[in-house]
Amino acid sequence: MKCPMIKKCGGCFYPQDQYQEELKEKTLFIEKEVQKAKLKIEVKPTVASPLVNGYRNRSEEHTSEL
Repeated sequence: MKCPMIKKCGGCFYPQDQYQEELKEKTLFIEKEVQKAKLKIEVKPTVASPLVNGYRNRSEEHTSEL
């Protein structure tokens, strides 16, 4: 299903994936970034939204080494 909001928000990173697979991919991405940063923290699974469509807000975070 094509999202009607794609022109306003720029689209999702994983629009072709099924929702559960998307959640797994997001968790794996964070785990890899935590490992690269050599942080010793537990990464918990991504929490599913009760709304499968229309819940996303666009966010972009940047970090730097201390």
